[in-house]
Amino acid sequence: MANTYQFKHTGLPIIVIHDAPELPIGKSELTMLVMIQKGKAVHVVNNQSFPVSAGDVFVINSKLNHSFKQIDALTLISVVFDPVELNMDKWDIGDLPGFRPLFLLEPEYHEPRRYTGRLELNGNEMRKTQSIITRLEDEINNKNPGFKMDAKAIFTRLLIYLSRCYQDSARTNPHTMSLMRVAKAIEYLDKHFLDDINYHELSHIAGMSQRHFQRVFRHALDCGARQYVIRLRIRKAMQMLRETALSVSEISFECGFEDSNYFSRMFRKYSGSTPLKYRQVESEINSA
Repeated sequence: MANTYQFKHTGLPIIVIHDAPELPIGKSELTMLVMIQKGKAVHVVNNQSFPVSAGDVFVINSKLNHSFKQIDALTLISVVFDPVELNMDKWDIGDLPGFRPLFLLEPEYHEPRRYTGRLELNGNEMRKTQSIITRLEDEINNKNPGFKMDAKAIFTRLLIYLSRCYQDSARTNPHTMSLMRVAKAIEYLDKHFLDDINYHELSHIAGMSQRHFQRVFRHALDCGARQYVIRLRIRKAMQMLRETALSVSEISFECGFEDSNYFSRMFRKYSGSTPLKYRQVESEINSA
C-alpha cells in the first residue's frame, strides 16, 4: 500500500487516493485527510474504537496508530500531503478559526475514551467537498502547464472550506467548541511565547473555566501550557544557535529564560543535547 503514496511523478507533495486507509511507512511527516463517502466501519485510533460513516471527515498523522475493522461497504477518499514540504506553517490559513483545531488539535487529542477526531458533513457539504477533491485530482493527473500552482490553490480551497465547516459545527458540538476555544489560547501563545506569559489569563482568552481549559489543553497537546511555551522557546533557541553567533547566555535571555543554567537543562530535556553541542553538530552538518 505504501507504494501508492509517491509524489515523485509530479514533484508535488499532494496526492489523491481512493480506498487506502493506511499511511505510508517510513515517511514521518505525511498527513492524511480522509472523507468517508459511503458505508460504515469502526475506526481504531490508538487502541480505541469509534464508529465512522458517510460524511465523516478526519485527519490522520503518522503519530497515530489507526486501522479500520467491521467494514461494511466502506468507500473513502483521501488527500495525502506533506505539511513540511508545503511550508504550511507559514500559510495565513492558520489564522482561520477552524483550521488549527481540525488539522492540528483533533489528530493529537489524547483524552481517554473521548477521541472523536472528525468533522461530520451534511449532504451538501459532502458534495461540495467531493467536488473540490475531484478538481484537485484532475489537476494533478492532467499535469497541464502551471498545474502545481493551481493544485496548491485548490488544495488550499479545500482546507479553507473544511475549516469553515468545522467552525460552523462548533455551534452544536461541545467538543468542537472546546477545541475552538483552546485554539484561541494556543494562537496567542504562538505569537507571544517570548513575552512574560500570564498563564491564568489563558482560560479567559479561551472563554473557559480554568479547570476545563487545562484539561482540554493537555488532552489536545499532551502537555500543559507552560510546557508548550518552553517547547516554543527551545525551538526558537535552536534556530538562533544555528543562525546567529550569540552566546548561549544571550540566546537564553532572548528566548525568555532568565537563568541560563535552567535554559541548558530544558534544552537538553527537549532536544537531547546541550546548546553548545547542538550548535557544533549543526555547524559541522552545514559545512560538510
